Amino acid sequence: MLWTNAWDASDFVSALIRRLGDNTSEAAVRALKDLRDDPADPYSELIRTALAEQKRKRVEADWRAPEFSTVRATVQDAAPTTSAQLQSVLLEELVKVQALLRGSDLDWYRDFVTDGVPHGEERCRDSLLKMLRPLPFGIDAIPEAHLADDKRADVFCQLGDLGVPIEIQGQWHRELWSAADDQLNRLYVNDWRAEVGIYLVFWFGAASSKKLQAPPAGTPTPTSAPELQAALTETSALAQEGRIAVVVLDLERPS
Repeated sequence: MLWTNAWDASDFVSALIRRLGDNTSEAAVRALKDLRDDPADPYSELIRTALAEQKRKRVEADWRAPEFSTVRATVQDAAPTTSAQLQSVLLEELVKVQALLRGSDLDWYRDFVTDGVPHGEERCRDSLLKMLRPLPFGIDAIPEAHLADDKRADVFCQLGDLGVPIEIQGQWHRELWSAADDQLNRLYVNDWRAEVGIYLVFWFGAASSKKLQAPPAGTPTPTSAPELQAALTETSALAQEGRIAVVVLDLERPS
């Protein structure tokens, strides 16, 4: 291609960025995110705009009108009839767990640490299950549940034929920044009972003896549970697609 001036080349690059934004394939999403994570340049703002538009288009393309039974269950606060509804119920229960961790007179947070040192992930998971049970509507929370391809979920929440896997990590885990997509997508969400999942992380604070796993290049190091939740959501393709929800439980104690 022959350009007669510099702005012709600039227009060409801008057009390519917009074409990527119009494409909702996985490859196009990855390409735009890679461009966004590169050092800032004159195209950075256009790339961020293209990413936002791409995300909106993916949501619109994936939207399906809910069935009447789903709408009725939501309005009447009845038992979930879809995996997405089951996920919503579990997210509400995790909000209650966070409230108990923050302000209960039972000091639930003590079940997750000894002398200020965080317990291992399995012990933290078991403490979490104690706080969650019993779940509404008879939902069963099964630790180390057997799923498709002979894999296991940290917790599998099941109601009839519906299921939501929960992958659990401590802030120190070496796969903290990749497990949401690698584990839930490849191992759990493909189980016939599950269409969505939850990625749950235990946050003990930047000063914890079990340090936060360093984020990938281009991602600022989080200094709080909300920052970590936002960063994990931003770096997860499945979270951006709405297939998983990221939850960071805050176990950091005031100094």
